[in-house]
Amino acid sequence: MNHIVQTSVLLTSFLTQLMEQLPQLEEKIVLKNPSFLEQDDLTGSTDEASWPKVKVPYNSEIKSAVYIYDWEEKKLETLRDMTIQKWVDSDGNRALSMVTLNVPLQGEMTCSSYFDFNARKLVKSVEGKDYCEVIDLKEDFVLREHIDALKNPDGGITTYLGTKHCRWTQETYHAFRIEVDNFDLKRVFILYFDETAKDLKWLAMIRPLPLIFEIENGLSERKFSDKDFEKVVTECPRGSKMDDESIHELFGMI
Repeated sequence: MNHIVQTSVLLTSFLTQLMEQLPQLEEKIVLKNPSFLEQDDLTGSTDEASWPKVKVPYNSEIKSAVYIYDWEEKKLETLRDMTIQKWVDSDGNRALSMVTLNVPLQGEMTCSSYFDFNARKLVKSVEGKDYCEVIDLKEDFVLREHIDALKNPDGGITTYLGTKHCRWTQETYHAFRIEVDNFDLKRVFILYFDETAKDLKWLAMIRPLPLIFEIENGLSERKFSDKDFEKVVTECPRGSKMDDESIHELFGMI
């Protein structure tokens, strides 16, 4: 069995284990408490004067750990030691997402997604594996305009929910609900910003998967250059694997 087939089998096993956990979580989160908040917290203010000025730079580096909330124990559980590092480069209209996790019997694996919005392409690759794929993006997308819309009460994306209690920290934060629907995927999040420093501390994904992200140092402002992307896979080498269905599914989840 070659290493691509081995990887496929192991990833399929990992995905099966993870998906087996989701029905119970979705029953509790999506049906009983779809916002990770209280039922009356689904509406909020669109009045710009009431919005706090939180830190959302155009260019940033974001590091986070990924968890699932255990509703019986009322605590967070790590998801395969998964961490995510993101680069948001509005000046270059590009972004990078690097997801590292432990796959059973395989060990640590890093999956990268490079978005070149000017070229309307997504390049997906797995570090140390003979897998790479280029996907044509069907929509025009400008990061700077998207961030402007996120911060605008009339942008149609963000609703300020007020100062809300967070069940897994027992603290209060400025909470925002964000709904985005692009690239054939609808996503719903609750963002929790520190009341004093105004940094992003937590992000709760509601859809498509009930996951929680702990943000290490907020949205850390950082300027990027082409040199920063020199070691990033921005083009697929010839002969790379492009049709491994289990890796497709893994990327779809993360």
